[in-house]
Amino acid sequence: MARRGRLNRCVLGTVVIASCAIATSCSQDRALVIRGGTIITGTGASPIANGRLVVEGDRLRCVGANTECPSPAGASDIDATGFWIVPGLVDAHIHPRFTNRDRAERRQRLRFLLGVTLTRDGSTGGSFEANVLEARRATGSGEPSPRLLVSARVTPGEFADRERAAETARRLVETGVPWLKVHELPPDSVIVFAAEAARDAGLPIYGHAWADEPSVRSLIRLSLDAGFVGFSHMLAIPPLAVPAEVLRAPPGEPGSDTRRVWRRSLWLEADPAVLDSVARSLAERGAWLEPLLASEQLWAEPYRFPAGLYPVAELPMVADAARQGPDIQFTDAHRERMGRSVERMRRFLKTFHDAGGVLITGSDEALAPGLVIHEEMRLLVETGLTPAEALAAATTNAATALGVSDSLGTIEVGKLADLVVLEGNPLEEITNTQLISRVVKGGVLYDPASLLDSLHDDLTDRTTDGTRRMLIGLFATLFVLGAAGLGVRRHRSSLRGKS
Repeated sequence: MARRGRLNRCVLGTVVIASCAIATSCSQDRALVIRGGTIITGTGASPIANGRLVVEGDRLRCVGANTECPSPAGASDIDATGFWIVPGLVDAHIHPRFTNRDRAERRQRLRFLLGVTLTRDGSTGGSFEANVLEARRATGSGEPSPRLLVSARVTPGEFADRERAAETARRLVETGVPWLKVHELPPDSVIVFAAEAARDAGLPIYGHAWADEPSVRSLIRLSLDAGFVGFSHMLAIPPLAVPAEVLRAPPGEPGSDTRRVWRRSLWLEADPAVLDSVARSLAERGAWLEPLLASEQLWAEPYRFPAGLYPVAELPMVADAARQGPDIQFTDAHRERMGRSVERMRRFLKTFHDAGGVLITGSDEALAPGLVIHEEMRLLVETGLTPAEALAAATTNAATALGVSDSLGTIEVGKLADLVVLEGNPLEEITNTQLISRVVKGGVLYDPASLLDSLHDDLTDRTTDGTRRMLIGLFATLFVLGAAGLGVRRHRSSLRGKS
């Protein structure tokens, strides 16, 4: 999303749809045609150069070469020559709290203007009912906010026996919840009862592969045979390849910095051959992994906001969203150990991927909303994936893992028109996904620069402190200027519209 987007808005607003001259979006009561851009469909097919998309209502009605898709009478016509069009991005692991609606909505809007059109609540404690109501309310809405799926959390009480587990699963299905998540490591019987009930109710179940203290007992080992379809986090993987005596004799006191660093760097204690075997086994089982690389990377080195964004890390709008690193006193030895550990983790992920394993993108609220998904793709490329494979992790793979590939994740006829228009080729350089010119959700075209203005205005209206207002204004300015420096090497022609 470059600074010139603020200027392009006037062209789009006055030429394409006059009534949208000031609005943050242009809703499509008539068909929308986006022509001339290079379409990266996400299906594995070669990109369509000089392509054309025809959107009617909220669906894609034609996807092909510019000569293959006739324009419906009266359609709004957008010239995207020199731009790239990709499916909307997915953050499969957020924790919104719609018990605090204003804050949750602002964070979702920030994700959206950075190209994230689909999110999954990874089971947020204390906000389940509010989040379910929001997911229902937002279904099909034309708001500049990502779609929301909500995971329910397995609790030992509700899944203590087969009868209660079956009743809970049926109730969740009736509520409309599409996912069940095992968050902590419950008794073995609870895992079995939850998995059986989920399977009978047609409710996919996945695991939160995390534990305060590693042990010989493993959620992954227990749950794969039970039918879990995937895992968030990576902390539960190294103990599968670490000798039991090492796990039983951790250094430091529970909760100490020494213990926490040791726990997160168990990759260094694991047998590489066993890790490779685990990676291949997970891939063969068809389980997806959500590695949360950006979050893990923070343990190895402090995050540096790219191109001018770093100075805004402590500004009011992002102070609670941008985590500069874990809350511990790092030593040089800690950093060195974590750096080597991250490299081992990357080797595991590459082995898993090369064996056919499915990787998807999630944030777990690390860094700033939206920005973290672009960082996740960049880190996947550093792990050894191609830019196309990293993009697939944030689009096609994620939509498939979330069970919505029938309507999202790729650019195909009949699917929802959730798209991102980019000013650079992401297959050439993955950081070009950050060069967002327009976001399309359900056939509605949005200008990210206008959304940023709106977000800035909303925050300003809610603030009475003059210094706070000044800092938020500075954030908006630096955000746009910073994004402009994320790899843009040349100015491209503005999107031009004809009605």
